Amino acid sequence: MLFRQSGRLLRCSGRVQERGAISKASAIRAGAFDMIRLLAVLFLFFAGPLPAGAASYESAYTTHDWEKCPAGASPEPDIITVHRCAGLGGFDVVWMGEEDGSWVEFGTMPLDEELGFGSFFEAGERIEWRGPKGAAPVAAILRYRIGSRIGDLARTLLAVYRLEPGGTSCIMAEVPGGADANAKARRLVDERAAGFKCGSAKRISR
Repeated sequence: MLFRQSGRLLRCSGRVQERGAISKASAIRAGAFDMIRLLAVLFLFFAGPLPAGAASYESAYTTHDWEKCPAGASPEPDIITVHRCAGLGGFDVVWMGEEDGSWVEFGTMPLDEELGFGSFFEAGERIEWRGPKGAAPVAAILRYRIGSRIGDLARTLLAVYRLEPGGTSCIMAEVPGGADANAKARRLVDERAAGFKCGSAKRISR
């Protein structure tokens, strides 16, 4: 009888020890999960927030032979030639040229602003349209050839145009030509275009 009682006591003690081991293992796992969550929070805190939508932005491209596009109304018919070309996202591209150079505007309500590119400049033919994947572009990037005189446009500059819903547009940034100019222009679009308001925000110069 004593042996059986002792056996029962021994078995009971074994179950108590087993439950104690399980509780200890659960506590260790819970502590490990808490540590992982803490490390994740610290990483996000020190890394800082990612630009909204930056990871989902993409580019599309169009190339234009400006003078083959339909002619448009000119503000100075004897001086400025105007051609309107189809763009993307509902934005037409309006090319304007005169003896000293050429430039473009986008949409139906471009901001009346100084280009500020220097004395002589000429718009390129290839446009990079950039915006959230699957949506209308929020910006366009165009390379200009610039120089101190006609026939000597040896330098380049990327103009980043903000394209706002409703047809408004403006130049939101200028990026001097260089090996990483395109990457800089795209990064500006991804990080700044959504919060850039034509007419009130200051043009960005890099």
